[in-house]
Amino acid sequence: MSTENTVTTSNVTPWGSYILRIAIGVFLVALLLAYGMSFQVNEGTQTVVTRFDRPVRTVEKAGLYWKLPWPIEKAHSIDMRKRIFNTPQASTLTKEQYSIQLLTYVVWKVADPLLYLESLGRGETFSEQALIRSAEKALEGVVVDSENRFVGNYSLSSLVSTNEKEICAEEIEQNILREIKDSIRKDYGIDVLQVGIKRMSVPETNMKTILESMRAERVKLASELKAKGDKDADKIKKDADLKAEELQTAGRMEAGKIIGEAEQEATRIDAKANSFAPEFYSFWRSMQTLRNTLNGNATIVLRNDNEFFKMLFEEPNKGEAPASAPVQPAPVP
Repeated sequence: MSTENTVTTSNVTPWGSYILRIAIGVFLVALLLAYGMSFQVNEGTQTVVTRFDRPVRTVEKAGLYWKLPWPIEKAHSIDMRKRIFNTPQASTLTKEQYSIQLLTYVVWKVADPLLYLESLGRGETFSEQALIRSAEKALEGVVVDSENRFVGNYSLSSLVSTNEKEICAEEIEQNILREIKDSIRKDYGIDVLQVGIKRMSVPETNMKTILESMRAERVKLASELKAKGDKDADKIKKDADLKAEELQTAGRMEAGKIIGEAEQEATRIDAKANSFAPEFYSFWRSMQTLRNTLNGNATIVLRNDNEFFKMLFEEPNKGEAPASAPVQPAPVP
């Protein structure tokens, strides 16, 4: 009895272990297949699925998705966040043919993952870093080429100046962005958000020439401003002289008018006084003439019978009484 049980147990145990191993193997294969056929899309990324290294579809929403197993289909995660790329220093010429070096930065992001992978992933293994290097290389060529064209239309003072109104760096940046934005989007699926000049330097060999030229331009500008100032000052002075002459003429005319009116009034008063008391008026006028003539330390010798002293030595005519003005009655309160 004991022998039969032993034989039975020895026959059953290998089969059970074999089935268990097969089940575990099948489970592991299924797990590997499930892992190879699934992929996850994270927030801020999109996934491009390629079939035999040819992009076929784009998955935009975050979550778990399925695909055919490797190597038939592959899932490539594309980071959709903004990136900043600093171009190498590139030499360019200004309008005056001055050589300068510009360091430019570009803010960009992926706008069309499928086009991005198709245009920049050819011949590559579709690794994220390889795609980024290809994108930055494409951006460098387009940006530097556009930069050379636009900077050549501006003078050096448009980039470096103590006068903020002369600086046109922002205008140059906007022109570059406007020119490359559509072409980059169409060719590579990249959206360029901003282009900026980060740093500008001048080769040491050209520094002396540039400084001398800038100094000459400033001297010329100062001369032009001085000439303009002198011209304006001369114009202002002439206008002021003309205005002063007009005011003086008007003043002389007004003074002549006032003097004429005063003389007329004085003549009227003299005539009235003369008609009121002719002899007294003649005497008073003679006294006024003597006072004005013998004023100060003047010395004059005349005969006493001279007409000039007539009023001093002749007695007034007693037979004629001076006319008197009529007396007006006092007003009744």
